[in-house]
Amino acid sequence: MTDCAAILPLRWGDRITYIAGNAKDQLGLSAVLVRPDGFVAWAGEDDLNPEEAAQAASRWFGEPRKACRPA
Repeated sequence: MTDCAAILPLRWGDRITYIAGNAKDQLGLSAVLVRPDGFVAWAGEDDLNPEEAAQAASRWFGEPRKACRPA
């Protein structure tokens, strides 16, 4: 499965930046989408759903500029 958190910048590249790292406390999450004001717009557990992440990105960051076509 493609890492949906890494795909979001392909579609919202002018508004979303992908940063990978480890948190001190994982809290059972494997990915979060953070709004510019610091609030979490979306959080995903181990089984990430790319469509849910894309819906949250559209809601908070507007429609994507281009379609995502992962290799």
